[in-house]
Amino acid sequence: MLLHRGGGVRWISYTIESELLMNQISEASKRISALVADAKQYSRMDRALFDVANVHELLRSTLVMFADRFGKDSGKHTGVITVVKEFDQSLPEIPCFPGDLNQVWTNIIDNALAAMREKGGTLTVRTGREGEKLARIEICDTGPGIPMRRANTSSSPSSPPNRSARAPASGWIWRGTSS
Repeated sequence: MLLHRGGGVRWISYTIESELLMNQISEASKRISALVADAKQYSRMDRALFDVANVHELLRSTLVMFADRFGKDSGKHTGVITVVKEFDQSLPEIPCFPGDLNQVWTNIIDNALAAMREKGGTLTVRTGREGEKLARIEICDTGPGIPMRRANTSSSPSSPPNRSARAPASGWIWRGTSS
């Protein structure tokens, strides 16, 4: 009788373990599906070059591509980077080149994260309206800023960032028509 009881306890233990593993698999599948959807949104492979797009969806999909560099478990990146999203939900979809916007935001966010890599900081992504026909997208960081000697030439594609002697960090603002 003791063997039978021990077998029953073992069976219950295995059943509970199996149920927990199935729940973990289900959650992992949901996360993978969300990542695939975000990657598809980011790459815009199934969409026209010029399209009407939701700026918030584009920004979210771009941020997902950098998710491994945010928070406490950011691997080789020593500073903790916090992301703050302040989205104006009244912003309508805008006619634009979504793939190009994703690429611009990718470059800006990548530069901001590189600037905050050592000490960490906050990346703020903000959207808003300016009047009736303009959308405003701001991407700001608390990194050390642009080198003083390059502050006036930083928009030149031939000027790679230099991480010493920096002016205060500011941000990037894009204004585009919303209709």
